[in-house]
Amino acid sequence: MTEADYPFSFVAFLDILGFSAIIDSACDSGTALDIIHRLSDALQDAKHRVESGWSWEKDKLAVRMFSDCVCVSVPAQIENFDAFFQLLALVQSNFVRRRICLRGGVAIGRHFANEYLIFSEGLVAAHKVESSVAEFPRIVVPGEFWSFVTSHGYDEDIIWFKDTYIWRDPWDGQMIVDYLNFMPFTRRNEPEHNGRDLRAHKAFIEESLSALASRPRVLKKYRWMAAYHNSWCAQEYPEHPDLLIGSSPEAGT
Repeated sequence: MTEADYPFSFVAFLDILGFSAIIDSACDSGTALDIIHRLSDALQDAKHRVESGWSWEKDKLAVRMFSDCVCVSVPAQIENFDAFFQLLALVQSNFVRRRICLRGGVAIGRHFANEYLIFSEGLVAAHKVESSVAEFPRIVVPGEFWSFVTSHGYDEDIIWFKDTYIWRDPWDGQMIVDYLNFMPFTRRNEPEHNGRDLRAHKAFIEESLSALASRPRVLKKYRWMAAYHNSWCAQEYPEHPDLLIGSSPEAGT
């Protein structure tokens, strides 16, 4: 093994929230297979859409799920940051469309993975971000990524990063992956879309807020989602106030 086999990489650690309950709900093989299909389809669709836009060497863009965790990695090169963040946004939006929430963190560090094991300082660092900072159903992006893009990228890379992939969370100022930007009101290939994804996102949050009213520890996660949804829709689609959740509860209260 050479140093090239343990390269600096962009690495994400994603945690599937409520995974034990998802497993417990699979009371028969048919239900379990349906859940497995939903999880696998969410990951494969995102990876296929990203891979189709770039010419990748085998396994350079890696997505691996183990238990309730997902690891995404790609060599830490400026030409890869676009695909890395696009993949994260697509994975998160795909999961939430299936009413499954993700919490995560990202980092830059050395990373090795094959079919048998993952050995990664990057994954350890990303896990620390997820476990100590993320708290809500969001993927937190540390400032080192902003420094990397501004130091190595061109002006268009910086604009693309901050305007397409990143949302500054008003709750605490953290940079997070802006997955709602990948659930637009209109779709060129679906003339009748009419905000269907955003309306489904709204319904999922409203139903969760109602169902979990007596569980404050879980409820605060959906209150955060409601605040993100409302602030994002109010900024991006002010002409559609019907997209807003009835009230705008603040995260963590």
